[in-house]
Amino acid sequence: MLELITKIINENKLSLKALSLYLQMVILPERDYVTWSEIKEFCPHDKLDEIRDALDELNVKLYIIYADNDGTIFAVNKSMLPKLEEEE
Repeated sequence: MLELITKIINENKLSLKALSLYLQMVILPERDYVTWSEIKEFCPHDKLDEIRDALDELNVKLYIIYADNDGTIFAVNKSMLPKLEEEE
């Protein structure tokens, strides 16, 4: 897991707010496939606009996707996760 986190951080393609939210969604299974209200619950110190901006950035850059037809459930786009070196 540490290798995955390091690769995500070293890609340096996300703002700090988006990176923080994305890492939470990647690392903690209960924070993947979540609704807007669930994200607000686990980010209680962030302003709604900041959360929305982070979600928009992640969505535009395809790091997260909508997991339903209504666009109310956010999920990590697994195809965007960095590939890890396979052990020989």
